[in-house]
Amino acid sequence: MTKDKIIVLLKEQLQLANEQLQQANTTVSSLTLQVNELIKRIKSLEELLVQKGISIDKANRQNKALGKLVSGKKSERQEKNPQASMNQEEFDKKKKEQAEKRKARKNNGAKRDMHYEMKEVHVTIDPVMDAELLKTLRLFGTRTCIRYSMEPIKFIKTVYHINTYTDGSIMYPGKTPLALLLNSSYSPSFTAGLLQMRYIYSMPVERITKYFADNGFTLRKATANKLICDIFKRGDTALDNNYIESIQRYISLSRRNSMFFGSHEGARRGAILYSIAISCKLNGINLFEYISDVIKKTIEWQPNTPLEKYRDLLPDRWKKQ
Repeated sequence: MTKDKIIVLLKEQLQLANEQLQQANTTVSSLTLQVNELIKRIKSLEELLVQKGISIDKANRQNKALGKLVSGKKSERQEKNPQASMNQEEFDKKKKEQAEKRKARKNNGAKRDMHYEMKEVHVTIDPVMDAELLKTLRLFGTRTCIRYSMEPIKFIKTVYHINTYTDGSIMYPGKTPLALLLNSSYSPSFTAGLLQMRYIYSMPVERITKYFADNGFTLRKATANKLICDIFKRGDTALDNNYIESIQRYISLSRRNSMFFGSHEGARRGAILYSIAISCKLNGINLFEYISDVIKKTIEWQPNTPLEKYRDLLPDRWKKQ
């Protein structure tokens, strides 16, 4: 190929490249125009959305104002600033009191029953981790939570070891704890609990003995009846007629559960114990504490103790020691 032909071919290729470049520039210009047009449209849409949002916010504020007007509530601007009528110290004090109230009233503001009358057991819980690593850490804070638990009825067997000493000629025996009944191993608190179940909670003796058995103590029905029967021998204390209508439900409930007393003597004992139990209730006395205290006191009394001394132990005169 000659030199002239090569030059002509190169010129043709250069011309073709120029044409393609011009075509590409035209395409770029067209695309640029389209992009600019799209940008203008997007800005226009953004402006419309902003205006629409302003209109919605305005409508929401109007609806809220109308709602407050209808419900009678004041707007935030109309509410009086609490700090304006008090100094900084009073304001800080009130703020602290409100914070303490919020801290004490959790669970959606519901006030919890704290049960201050209960015995408390405090347990400290540390993170579950290596003990040596725990010693290197600094205590950041402590939070408190409460869990209430319940123990079934508890029976305690107390074994007394009564020692006797001597100097060679005279014996010095320890005093045997007084028994509720002759040759009985039951304490006043045991019998008081038995009477409370029978005459306050209206549980038949069979159900009481089953309840005891379910909680690990076997009590024969005959023994339970004897403990109930032999504590009081007289049935002269009748139910107070002034309150008979209001307290009849307790006796009726027991009659429905027990069906019958079994004998006239049982009915007389029931009259005594019902009278004492209801009298304790009317005087705001805990029957268990009352029976325990009365039995402890009367165990040591002699058979010829004046009746007036017994009269002082009735619920209307009895005082907790």
